[in-house]
Amino acid sequence: MDRNATHFPDGSFAAPRHVANIDDIPESHRDWYEPHNGGPKAFRLKQHIWAQFKEYIEQIETVERETTEGIAKLDARLAASKLARHTERVMAALSASLAAANTPTTLIRGAASILLEQHHWEIETGYDDEAVISADTPFGLQSVDGLVENFLESEDGAGFRPKKTAPSDGFFTSMIAQMKMRR
Repeated sequence: MDRNATHFPDGSFAAPRHVANIDDIPESHRDWYEPHNGGPKAFRLKQHIWAQFKEYIEQIETVERETTEGIAKLDARLAASKLARHTERVMAALSASLAAANTPTTLIRGAASILLEQHHWEIETGYDDEAVISADTPFGLQSVDGLVENFLESEDGAGFRPKKTAPSDGFFTSMIAQMKMRR
């Protein structure tokens, strides 16, 4: 705002602190001014009116500052909320994929956390609100299932692989029975 301007851009009276000519001031506001030392700025706002203007300006600046701070805080909370939702969706997809790959349930959360931190994740929502989640890898975008499969086959994922179970007792019994029959 130009402090020497007599009017705001909207046309309302701006009440500058000093004016050269009282004729520049609307007649309804001329009683706000008093002569001052002559010279190029011959009139100035009376002290009590200037004090009211300063208080009003300080109130406006306070409201503007608080509004800006409030918007910044709201934006930060919104960003944190979006990040949390994004993380939840990726973790849910990773957990489901790891469970489908028969990863031990006690290790699923750890494996999902490792994969979450190793990659940048993209979520694209379709028309029916279903999300397509993919990891941005050095080889391009990769699906969650493909990434989990590659992870479990890698050295890093060796500790998270499903345990191989021995065939059931019935299998060995039938195998022994078949071997005996051949003699």
